[in-house]
Amino acid sequence: MGAGGLLGMEVASNSAPDGYTLLSASIAAMTIVPQMHKKVPYDSVNGFAHIGQYSVTPNVLVTNNSLPVRSIRELIDYASSKGGNLNMASAGIGAQSHLSGVMFMVAAKMSSLHVPYKGGGGTLAVRVNESQWQLAPAPSVMTIIRSGQVKALGHTLPYRSPVLGDIPPIAETLPGFSYSGWNGLSAPKGTSPAIVRKLHTLMMQAVNSPETRKELEFQASEVKTSGPEEFRVFIQKEMGTASALVKAAGLKAE
Repeated sequence: MGAGGLLGMEVASNSAPDGYTLLSASIAAMTIVPQMHKKVPYDSVNGFAHIGQYSVTPNVLVTNNSLPVRSIRELIDYASSKGGNLNMASAGIGAQSHLSGVMFMVAAKMSSLHVPYKGGGGTLAVRVNESQWQLAPAPSVMTIIRSGQVKALGHTLPYRSPVLGDIPPIAETLPGFSYSGWNGLSAPKGTSPAIVRKLHTLMMQAVNSPETRKELEFQASEVKTSGPEEFRVFIQKEMGTASALVKAAGLKAE
């Protein structure tokens, strides 16, 4: 959508509320982008007619194969023994991989040097040991995890997930740790309640089909659904989390 989703969000917010324009809402565009810009031309919480969440996508912590660690606890201890002399890769300043990494370091009371890359450059950097670890969205790393090119130590869902096999939740080591990507549907503000209800019904039918579930699982995502008001409240809560992480990362809106 461009500019981290800002452009698409603006177009959707200004579209006619006739039920024919829908927005695939994401954690980045809805909650992170508004923290990174002083002026955002939309209100994520109250500027849309929210339809509902339909999926959740965890981040997975991967390390270079040469690192002498096999678990989250061992990584934390190893980083401490090195005085924080490790590099943490991300897909860029303010990216989900950056903020989730910051959240992990705060929770683990460890430090690493943040090295931002463009797009998938961070994943490549971990593979070649230019950076030693990364907390990346699962779809971007599952292929190289399965092929043994990096080690997966944990994921950001607060429970064990069949789509991630035997990769444990980080929360088993750091209780309460949870910061995953998600997607939902929203429509322009003013869309009638009747249309919202119909769209929610259609969304539920789509995500509960075997074909959709299979495709989401292939992308290491799970079906997770909610209703319109529940989704709005969820976005509001996620805005607070994103704001706190941006501050913890020392970032300022531009």
